[in-house]
Amino acid sequence: MQRITITIDDSLLNRLDSLVNTKQAKNRSAAVDSLLKSALSQNSVETAVILAAGKKDKLWSEKHNCIKPLAIIESKATGATPMSVIELLLKKLGEAGSKRVIIVVGYGGDQIMALLKDGKQFGLTIEYITDENNSGSAGALLLCRQKINQPFILAYSDVYCPDLDLLDLAKFHKENQANGAVCTLSLVNVKTPNAFGVAKLTGSKIVSFAEKPRAEAQSNLVNAGIAVCEPTIFDYVSKTPSSFEKELLPMLVEKEKLYGYIYSGKWMDVEL
Repeated sequence: MQRITITIDDSLLNRLDSLVNTKQAKNRSAAVDSLLKSALSQNSVETAVILAAGKKDKLWSEKHNCIKPLAIIESKATGATPMSVIELLLKKLGEAGSKRVIIVVGYGGDQIMALLKDGKQFGLTIEYITDENNSGSAGALLLCRQKINQPFILAYSDVYCPDLDLLDLAKFHKENQANGAVCTLSLVNVKTPNAFGVAKLTGSKIVSFAEKPRAEAQSNLVNAGIAVCEPTIFDYVSKTPSSFEKELLPMLVEKEKLYGYIYSGKWMDVEL
């Protein structure tokens, strides 16, 4: 627990005091704590899937002497102990209220499992699925179908976006469910979009998506590597191997089921 000082409008303070000395809270601090937990839990997403199979990254891994998910992110500015990309992602998921993470592993999966174990150090429960058939990113996602029956966070294991608010992303997705959102993709603005998956927005809806386009990019907004998905997304994967970026996302665009959440914080692709 940490002690902080906050300023509250008088009318809100009166409403807060109405909770004190009830079953909900014994004092103002407890009332604030209760209300914050309630508000935040409404947008938390219990389950997350991390794609970390990475067979195609073998050459990169041999060159850099580690697999991409285990690439170390330096924390010199804060003096914190450097952590790997996937550890930082799990820490973020735990802080946002997620409880269960399914990690799809492939090449280098034994290293990931040895480091992360059962996830207790992050306040999470980790399950592992091994992609033995190089199923592609959408095919790897499909391996999780029998384990998921509710909205979930989908994340790549090799992107770093420390300022992304997962609770706000989940809230944004929930607001667009009524409009048919099956997947809400986090998007970040970059100077050289052609190296990534490029999205074009009309309002909040993604109206085109092209993975590493050879022609001129239609925008500077690219896939930041974290999304919120409905379990119905599995219905759009009809074969393996299959690509999330080249096949599934364009299909969702065609069906008007793909939405975009613009993220303006720090972002890094490990490959770069």
